[in-house]
Amino acid sequence: MTLCNERGSPITPPFSKEVVQSSLGRLRQEYVDIPKPSGIVPVPGVEVFTQDHPDCKCPDSEWCIVSPWVLETKDAFIQAAEQAGLPMKGEPTSVYRSPVWNANVYLEMGKAVNWHYHRHLLGEAIDYAVLDSNHDANVDEHDYDPLVDVALDFGDVEWEYVFNHVHVQEP
Repeated sequence: MTLCNERGSPITPPFSKEVVQSSLGRLRQEYVDIPKPSGIVPVPGVEVFTQDHPDCKCPDSEWCIVSPWVLETKDAFIQAAEQAGLPMKGEPTSVYRSPVWNANVYLEMGKAVNWHYHRHLLGEAIDYAVLDSNHDANVDEHDYDPLVDVALDFGDVEWEYVFNHVHVQEP
């Protein structure tokens, strides 16, 4: 395609301008390009992203969205689970996910990407690994259910058809 002046003559020499997006601009562009849950703001505002809270970021971004609920819940949940006698990893396995990272999580599991309830995209959900709490060398519903009981004190639990993690989200 050639850039032309008002008389239709090509402008020579061709002019070009390089457009560069910041890392935050590229991340926000993902919300434009990729399907997202219905009912949310299509592109979160710049003001909701932060570079604080490295334990809440996904590996593909230096930015994240973290709700106040997540900040209040993530460590308190681990303490409550440990007080209930349940083994826990030291931190959540997933909090904020960029749209691309979220899609890749599902594709790596061999599942279709379901965009309709992913509160991770808004920093409003936390996943915690389920460990073998009954020491039977198997992570199953007997390990999952007690952790769900703890999670229900903190938010809504979304059953994701696996026993390897509990997904708890802001009520």
